[in-house]
Amino acid sequence: MVYDDDRIVNEAKYVALNFTIKLLSRLMNIHYDILVAQIRRDMHTDDHRLFLSSTSTGL
Repeated sequence: MVYDDDRIVNEAKYVALNFTIKLLSRLMNIHYDILVAQIRRDMHTDDHRLFLSSTSTGL
């Protein structure tokens, strides 16, 4: 199968964009969990009903 240059570039852009979105999603999950832990600590509560975890919200 022969690829022209434009198609190769477009596929490379798609792969890079997809990777970036996945990376940002992972970073946001980590950031969200750390933020929730800090808020729980500052409020002096372990009530897990106050905040949904990032995994349950699908972030």
